[in-house]
Amino acid sequence: MAHDQDQAHPSEATYFKVFASLMMLTVVTVLVSRVHLGAVGNIVVGMAIATVKASMVALIFMHLWYEVGKWKIVMLVPPCILFAVIVFALTPDVAYKPTHAAPLAAESHAADAGHEADAGAGH
Repeated sequence: MAHDQDQAHPSEATYFKVFASLMMLTVVTVLVSRVHLGAVGNIVVGMAIATVKASMVALIFMHLWYEVGKWKIVMLVPPCILFAVIVFALTPDVAYKPTHAAPLAAESHAADAGHEADAGAGH
């Protein structure tokens, strides 16, 4: 596809606005990760923010916003579908993660230490 000089492109101000938005969304992602939103909530919010950021990069920096035709749909729909698939595929793993694994490991180490002490006392 030949690029016409008349075709609209983002200005430097637009690039700086998108950059500032990306930095702001990165800070929001970090702050939200420190808030407990449930087993699935943090992942959904994080993936939603990542999808918005990826869309901004694709639309502005890759000039998809200014494309004519169906390229916008071709480039934006698959990542959105992938987002939904990943969220639904990971939901069971995250939602049903055993929370008692760490205490059991600590109890196991304490029990091993107790057996060693018993074995030493028997001599």
